[in-house]
Amino acid sequence: DALAWLRRSTPLDARVQVDPTGRGSESWAYIPAFAERRMAAGLPISMVPFQPYQEASERIRRVYRAADAASLQSDARRQHIDYLVVAPPERAAYSGVEHLLLSDPARFTPVFANASVRIFHINSPPV
Repeated sequence: DALAWLRRSTPLDARVQVDPTGRGSESWAYIPAFAERRMAAGLPISMVPFQPYQEASERIRRVYRAADAASLQSDARRQHIDYLVVAPPERAAYSGVEHLLLSDPARFTPVFANASVRIFHINSPPV
C-alpha cells in the first residue's frame, strides 16, 4: 500500500528515504524498484567503489538518529530528502524517530499511514 501511495501521490522527482543500513540488501531498494522514486542513499551490493555508498548511508543513519526535530529536519533537507519512511526496520533500529516526527507537525507532515508504515513529508524550514 505504501509503495503504491508513493508512486501515485508524490512528485516524480521526489526523494523518498528508508534506512538502507537497517534494511540491508533485502528491502532498501523497494523504493526505487516499486515506488519508482529516487533515494538519497542506498547500499547496492554490486557497486564498486563501495565506500561512497557506505558514507551516504551513514548520513541517512544520522537523520534517523537525530536528537531533536530541528536536527532531523536539517539533516534530511541537507540530503534532499522529501519523504521519510518509518516501518518495522526503522522502528527497531531507531525507537524514538517516529515520536520525534509526530511531535513537530510544523517540520514533518504525516502523509501516509497503515498498520505498519508511516510516511512523513519533510517540510521546508520557514524563511
